[in-house]
Amino acid sequence: MRHRGYDLLSLLGLALLAGCPHGNDALPEVPVAVAPSPSVPPIEAPDAATTSAPIVAVDATAPADTPPAVTPPDMSAAPAYPASALYETFSSDAARAKLIACYLPGKQRDPKLRGKVIVKFTINSDGTAKPVANEGSNLTDDAVIACVVRAIKTLHFQKPIEGSVTVVYPLIFRPTGDETLILPNAGKK
Repeated sequence: MRHRGYDLLSLLGLALLAGCPHGNDALPEVPVAVAPSPSVPPIEAPDAATTSAPIVAVDATAPADTPPAVTPPDMSAAPAYPASALYETFSSDAARAKLIACYLPGKQRDPKLRGKVIVKFTINSDGTAKPVANEGSNLTDDAVIACVVRAIKTLHFQKPIEGSVTVVYPLIFRPTGDETLILPNAGKK
């Protein structure tokens, strides 16, 4: 709100600085000189000879402090890629065949070979997966792990809604049972 060319908040602040009787009595009296705006006549400061307190100059035409910039919320925890899309890609016949083909030579070397191959990869805006890396697998055959990493680079994933998304995904291999390759059941129908 403006009153005779001065910002009301600036005048209120000046009143407090000048020792307004309604303000804090513990504040020392400070004479205030206000720089006038071009259309308003100057306000006279008290005579410096009659007071020992310093004179503080305040520019009433200066813009008010700008509020701090608002930062957008951190959306990194929001679901950026549906788990069902991952399951759909990995459970396709072509993907399963590639991944099992990586495991079978390892199983021939060690008939009891079992464990998780944990891969970390980025699904890019075009649906490709690059880079792909081992992320702490416990399967003891490095050749199988390397083959799985290469196989994932050849898969095509559903495109992310926006940009790219990084995924950590476990693939469980076992030598016996109904399934050689077990996928997380997220999104399983």
